[in-house]
Amino acid sequence: MRSDAPAFDDLATWTGSIVRHPDGRSFMFYTASTLVPEASANLQSIGYAVSTDLFEWHKAPGPALQADGLMHERYAPPPEGNWHDEAFRDPWVLRDPGGDGGT
Repeated sequence: MRSDAPAFDDLATWTGSIVRHPDGRSFMFYTASTLVPEASANLQSIGYAVSTDLFEWHKAPGPALQADGLMHERYAPPPEGNWHDEAFRDPWVLRDPGGDGGT
């Protein structure tokens, strides 16, 4: 569910993935977007929410990762008329089996 404006996920929320922490909490990472009017584009980011029962979720207040708006400056700009948004989406998060599970 998208957030009310202004927020990093006030335009839309899309697909993601869920990973379970060793303490029993589940973390859902999802694609989020917000409109950047001065750029006439939507800025995509990765948000997350936490749940202890997989039914009730609590969103983090800001993005975990966000496209910085400089992708077209770092790479060749798309030809005129092609996709203009800062695409940064579809997180696929996995627990590191060799890690300590975080703290």
